[in-house]
Parts: sequence; C-alpha cells; structure tokens
Amino acid sequence: MTFLAVDPPGAPYPADPAATDPFFQHLAIPVRDMEAAAARLALLAPTPISRGGPQRLPASTGGVTAYKFRDPDGHPLELIFFPDGPAAARWRDPPGLFLGIDHSAITVTDLDATLAFLTGPLGLAVSERGLNRGPEQARLDGVDDPQVDVIALAPPDPAPHVELLHYRTPVTERRLVVEPADRAATRYLFTAADPRALSRRLRESGRTPRTSADGTAAYCAGPDGHGFLFVRG
Repeated sequence: MTFLAVDPPGAPYPADPAATDPFFQHLAIPVRDMEAAAARLALLAPTPISRGGPQRLPASTGGVTAYKFRDPDGHPLELIFFPDGPAAARWRDPPGLFLGIDHSAITVTDLDATLAFLTGPLGLAVSERGLNRGPEQARLDGVDDPQVDVIALAPPDPAPHVELLHYRTPVTERRLVVEPADRAATRYLFTAADPRALSRRLRESGRTPRTSADGTAAYCAGPDGHGFLFVRG
C-alpha cells in the first residue's frame, strides 16, 4: 500500500460520497477482535460509513463482522473479522490486533466489462461470488435497501485480492473525472513480468494503456475509471 502526498494538492475528496459511487475503493483490514479494534479506532474519531457500528452479516453471505469508515482525507476503509473458514485460517498467524490487508474493493457499474478486463488480460480468477442484501448490509454500507453483487477475484500468487461491488440497487448516476493529484485518485498496484507486453494485451482488448519509456511500468484505467498501475517485478 502506498500513500502519496502531492504538491500542489489536487481536488479534495468529493462531498457526500456513497458506497455506490463508481469511484469508491476501499481497503479491507482484517482484525483479531472487532470489539477491541473498533474501540481503538473510536479514539481517532473517524467519519463513519456504516450505521450503528460494526455489523455481523448473515451466514448466507459469509457471516463476517465488518465496519466501514473514512480516514481524514475521505478515503474509505473497512475493518473485517472472519469467524471461520479459509479466510480466518489465512489470518490466524499474523501478530497484533490489525492483521494486514485482505483485499481492496471497488464499486463498478458495468460488471461484465470489469470482469472481462480483470479475467482477460490481467489473468485474475473469480474465487467467490454472492448477492448481499438485507438490513445488515444496509447498515454496513450506509445506504437504503441495497442489493449488491460481491465478487472476489484472486491473483495467481497468494496476495491481497480484488473485490468487486456491483449495486443492483440503489443505482447511482454519479460520475467523477479524477486527476492524478486529486484525493479520490486511487489505484491498484500490480507487479508484472513484462509491463510492455501487458500493455499490448490491454490495447488488443480495447483499453488505452500508457507505458513508461523504459518499459518498466504501465498504467491503465478500468471500465469505470479505476486506476491500475503495473510495475516490473
């Protein structure tokens, strides 16, 4: 994870943002104990997204307990507790209360296009898929009566994974043109064996990537404008 401070600074985070906005991207931080993590977080007085504190979702949608909030610059974050299963096993050994980064999630409006982008030239694979709804999801997302497709995509090697959030309802028409220095300008960072060759595949798929002169890095916007940066590694 990389934080950037730009001088001169760009535009502030948009006013009155919602989880359904297509520029939404959050980091999910697994915790060992949600009550203790929420108490530690409360000392910093973050701006809440979730209503009524951490929410335990029904077993049919994973049974996790989660809480969404914003940092001082407006970026959304999520604390998440896994009660059991492979995700809980994955985070059993790291020390401390806050255990790492499990995934980064983006809200998308064109689910098929985004899936084609991620599973085609980028080579990610769908690992889980579900439809979340109900009062717990509404309180977690801070929106009324949501129905949201939640799709997890895994990279070839163990690493934080990508999650897509596609809101069937409520539907937003909000769009945002984000410049690189703006606070809402977020991006995924991937390593790629050959960024130049990846750029060619992206171009063949209809995208418009940009590649550094030495071929060690490439950048491409996804179907909803989310940034993807690829560096040789």
